[in-house]
Amino acid sequence: MALLILAACLLAASTWRIYSNTWDEPEHLAAGIELLDKGRYEYDTEHPPIVRALMALGPYLAGARSFGTPPPDGVQEGLDILYTGGHYDLYLTLARLGTMPFLVMLLFCTWLWARRLTRSEGEALLAVLLLASVPPVLGHAALATLDVAAAGTVLLALYALQCWLDSARWRDAVFFGVTAGVAVGAKFSAIPFLVLGFLVLAGAQWVVRRRVVAAGARERAAGVHGGVGAAECGAVVQSGVGVAGVAAAERGVVAHGGAGGGRVAAAERGGPALTVGEARQVDVSVARRRLIGLALIVVMTMVPLAIAYGLRSPGANVVAHKFDWAIVFLQHERGISHDAGVLLQHLWLPTWVKGFFEGIIALKAHNDSGHLSFLLGQQRLTGWWYFYLVALAAKTPIPLLVCGPIGMVGLAHEGWQAKDAWRLAPLVLFLTLLAFASGFSHINIGIRHVLVLYPFMALGGAHLLALAWGVLRKAALGPLAVVGQGVLVVLVGWQVLTLWTAHPDYLPYFNEAVTHPEQVLVDSDLDWGRICDGWSSAPPRSRYLS
Repeated sequence: MALLILAACLLAASTWRIYSNTWDEPEHLAAGIELLDKGRYEYDTEHPPIVRALMALGPYLAGARSFGTPPPDGVQEGLDILYTGGHYDLYLTLARLGTMPFLVMLLFCTWLWARRLTRSEGEALLAVLLLASVPPVLGHAALATLDVAAAGTVLLALYALQCWLDSARWRDAVFFGVTAGVAVGAKFSAIPFLVLGFLVLAGAQWVVRRRVVAAGARERAAGVHGGVGAAECGAVVQSGVGVAGVAAAERGVVAHGGAGGGRVAAAERGGPALTVGEARQVDVSVARRRLIGLALIVVMTMVPLAIAYGLRSPGANVVAHKFDWAIVFLQHERGISHDAGVLLQHLWLPTWVKGFFEGIIALKAHNDSGHLSFLLGQQRLTGWWYFYLVALAAKTPIPLLVCGPIGMVGLAHEGWQAKDAWRLAPLVLFLTLLAFASGFSHINIGIRHVLVLYPFMALGGAHLLALAWGVLRKAALGPLAVVGQGVLVVLVGWQVLTLWTAHPDYLPYFNEAVTHPEQVLVDSDLDWGRICDGWSSAPPRSRYLS
């Protein structure tokens, strides 16, 4: 796995000296340099500061300093930093280097998810390989922007969330709280992603637990305490999602569970399932721990945000002025937005909290007003509900596009049969996040806003390929089995060879089904304002400039 991650980082880094800066990179750099140099954070505050500060750290240590260009637009400030002093290549390379840890995080978190879904290390490695061979992922990982960082931190936070829902342990609550805070501090889109992820994953856990209890009740009513009961309880203990599984994971709950605790221990050994009454006792104990865990999550989420927004020097007047604007904006809205504005106006809030809320409200204002977008030859200010569907279809390598969704459905089916919420999670999260982005986002400017969907597709694709390979190996089909295995090898080879055929143009990559990319998507899906420092004499079909 380490070699796969290293290879992905080297491929992304190989494009640094080929392309100039995108439209967004100067402003991200300017905001980070301003924070490190002057302790202020005033450029484009609808993005939080954590990743920007990390990207700016390298250029700052190399001598880059803020020029003090009046906010809120930091593009000119960023261009001045890059072009003044003859250090353009150095500063841009160091800023882009700051994104590499988040590519590592994204790939490693995919490995963590895969290891929880399967016992096969080969399948987990295949999932990482499929994700690392998605050109848009490498293309955005090679830039000093926020999108790969957002995908990596959200994926890690969702993993931590699933661990906590699975175990109810306090250490997992702390883990989720910290990772959620970092994700929100990387990009504000993490807020709806994590809230929705919490709701659907908790719902999946609840449904699975109810099914486990119902299965146990049916077994007891039928007087079956042998093989079937042991199998059901074994599924509970293995998946860790049933009432018995949660309680057994928490020794403190078992110790105070009375008769239920004894039956949990029996279930852990493969004995009869819990009764409904015993399950309710355990539910109360687990619910108590979850309430404490929720409190820990809230507190720990605030820690990274307080550190990030508290780094600024005492500039409460500037923050208060921008916060007052945000309150006025909300009060001119209707419904819950108006009520939130009235409430915030009457609350005393620390300066860092005001800066945090002002950024969220600025992003809401941007989304409400929309952003000029392009899709299939048309322009629109408020976007299209099917924008991300088209973007996924056009920007995803065909092998992953075919295998990923089928594999996620297969995983979910297996999870439903085995009462395993982990295997339900990829499909549930993929559909939820895609539905939210399609239905509520009016800023349709690139596949980069939903890069977090690709790890779930990679998990599904790896599962389908591994399952098909295993079936073909065991099937007595003779030459047909060999042909089938050959097809699987071709699919994986096709996926991986995409990195060679697309290099170095990972950002403007479109799959083979798209003959005229410039008529489908532009902006950050095509060139993003970059200038190429040198192309081969016969550029591939995917290379286009607006």
